Amino acid sequence: MKHSFISSPNKKRECGGCTACCEGWLSGEAHGHEFFPGQPCFYLCKTGCSIYEKRPEDPCRGYVCSWLMEEEIFPYWMKPNESNVICCTRTWVDANGDEHDYFQFVSTGKEMTVKVYHWIMKFHYNTKIPVTVQFHDDPGIYGPDDFIDYITRM
Repeated sequence: MKHSFISSPNKKRECGGCTACCEGWLSGEAHGHEFFPGQPCFYLCKTGCSIYEKRPEDPCRGYVCSWLMEEEIFPYWMKPNESNVICCTRTWVDANGDEHDYFQFVSTGKEMTVKVYHWIMKFHYNTKIPVTVQFHDDPGIYGPDDFIDYITRM
């Protein structure tokens, strides 16, 4: 049984000028062009995505920024281009084979402020929802032992 806290898309929040998911902090491929940490999407331009209407389903159209989806969880100031952190919802499998969601926080390469890191730690402490925090090459894994085992085996 999967425990999920993902809500439906929020119509109040929009990407606007935020292009953090395309700037090379996440990994993927768009029309044969790879992007990864340090390598932005080939189609990213000054005004955003140059192929927005023709962007591929995977990963572009299918990508879900947790800040857009979880207005009740994430304060407005956690918008990726303001907080310097992208948050994605991921799934992990426990020792019994049950699926659970967790939040993956990825630095955009800019300095993660104490305010942001403190908010993430307080969020995890208060909700018990597992989180990973990727800042440069230093991953932080917070959750139950079987979650930590699952993430470290990946």
